[in-house]
Amino acid sequence: MQHTRSNRSILVIVLAVLLGSLSSGLALTKEQILEISAKPHSVEKLHPGLSIFPHAREYTIQLELLLLQQKRTAKMELKVKEKIVEGRYIVTQFTPRGAPAKMTIITTFHPPSGLYLKTTLEPDGNIQEAVGTSTPGSRAICWQSIGQSSGQPSTFSLEQHTETQSTWTEITMMNDTPQLRTRGIAVKKAAEKPADVK
Repeated sequence: MQHTRSNRSILVIVLAVLLGSLSSGLALTKEQILEISAKPHSVEKLHPGLSIFPHAREYTIQLELLLLQQKRTAKMELKVKEKIVEGRYIVTQFTPRGAPAKMTIITTFHPPSGLYLKTTLEPDGNIQEAVGTSTPGSRAICWQSIGQSSGQPSTFSLEQHTETQSTWTEITMMNDTPQLRTRGIAVKKAAEKPADVK
């Protein structure tokens, strides 16, 4: 049993070093996030790693949040806008209820490692990062937050994509204890058809 625990500890350390190196090499600053998000939508030269996403310009999101310790739930709906920039970045933006500014999420794919990187600029200016992995032929991604200091919450989630929607479940941990479960579904808004010319 002790040998198994030792192996697990070594594995955790190796993964932490790997993910930390990946993050430091691809980490985006606030200025870079704002620069990317200001660029126009373009699907030219779309990287194949991003093909698993629905690729909508607008979503309606339904969220269900469960405070696990208090067993309290809350539901909300959000309108989200999205675009692809330079064929490399998926830029997702929305304004959380009561927030002073938009939240911007940039998702990209790292070909050498086969991993995804998600960088979130929160309304208060803080930046959060997560690394995701998938398997060939799958449209599911498992995400793990990285770079948290001691005492900060961490998250892990599983999301599934189709041509028309995305669904996910996310768990927020604090001091190794599950605190919040978030379930969401993002439904792609159908493109409007042009009116017939008479």
